[in-house]
Amino acid sequence: MGKIKVQKAKHVQLKELLIEDIVKNGYPVGARLPSEQELIRRYDVSNTTIYKALTSLEHEGYIRREKGRGTFVADYKKSNGLKDKRIIGFVTIFPGMTDTDTSLFSDMLNGIMDSLQKHGCEMIFRSSGNVAEQEVQQINQLADSVNGLIIFPSAVANTSDAVLSALHKLQERQIPFVLVDRYLNGLNCNYVVTDNFAGTYSAVEHLAKLGHKSVLLLCPNDWKYVTPLIDRVGGYDQAIKDFDVKETLGRRDESKIFLERNLNYSFNYKSIVEHIMKVGGHHAAVVTTEYYLAVGIIETAQRMGLKVPEDLAVVGFDEHQVPWHFSVGITTVIQPMYDIGQRAVDVLVDNMENGVKAPENIYLKPRLVVKDSCGAVLTMPA
Repeated sequence: MGKIKVQKAKHVQLKELLIEDIVKNGYPVGARLPSEQELIRRYDVSNTTIYKALTSLEHEGYIRREKGRGTFVADYKKSNGLKDKRIIGFVTIFPGMTDTDTSLFSDMLNGIMDSLQKHGCEMIFRSSGNVAEQEVQQINQLADSVNGLIIFPSAVANTSDAVLSALHKLQERQIPFVLVDRYLNGLNCNYVVTDNFAGTYSAVEHLAKLGHKSVLLLCPNDWKYVTPLIDRVGGYDQAIKDFDVKETLGRRDESKIFLERNLNYSFNYKSIVEHIMKVGGHHAAVVTTEYYLAVGIIETAQRMGLKVPEDLAVVGFDEHQVPWHFSVGITTVIQPMYDIGQRAVDVLVDNMENGVKAPENIYLKPRLVVKDSCGAVLTMPA
């Protein structure tokens, strides 16, 4: 069976919105829903979309339609076996289920949707907009209308007392939830994340085995507040020790370069590349904790007349779309986002069915995909 695509037909999205409205707002059995014409105006959809959505809802037992009278809420908890239908809330930093800015989110969402289908669950989607106050609001609202929650924490959640308090309240109320992508310090709960430590560790190991004597690290300057980045820096530090690779040919405090977050591909990285070449020596190498940093470094190095990977080897983290003219395949660490989505639902459903248990902390191993930017492919043992 193929994966459920993130981009859904309009009538499917409308059906899910109407289910959410019925379940969340607690419409009583027999309550009359707005007319089809009113729904068309409210959701700005066609007659065909409304017809398909309502037909599907009727088939699934959520509504009943009476000719000449209207559409009414059915006893959906008893009809068609829906008494066991479970609703999962998903709170994420991304703006919508059709967001395509990052393949990472698409992969995770596909994993979640496939696992939801396997377990016979429905989902209510909410975006925090990466804002702590909105994150707390969405968590609190969903807590009263779902059987469990999957939460993709905001970038500031790790330092937000309000977010941590909202999650502690879920635990006090025995409402199951699972964090994805990142865990939060000081909160003992279920989470499914990438083993980010192993990711940068494997990147440094690869460069060391290719003969690089020094490897630098490039990272956003808010790394101490974001647990995936804390682990990526930790993996780099450990690999430097284990493989006897010097951070730089100069001072140790020059080995890590921390930049303001959200610099884009067009940012001028010239001074950074100059620093890397100065302290990294001939055949310099750098590991970046974000993909856009790798792209920016490579483009700038090429404009400066440097050759990648002959003069500068680069390893990134994650993989996103790059400028159309970009010609270098980037060696990068790929996160298992689809598997994270699937495992999160599995853990959550287990807690929903069997009661909240001791927290599961699941780290899934990433894989290093070797391309042009580091110069050679490792010869793996048979």
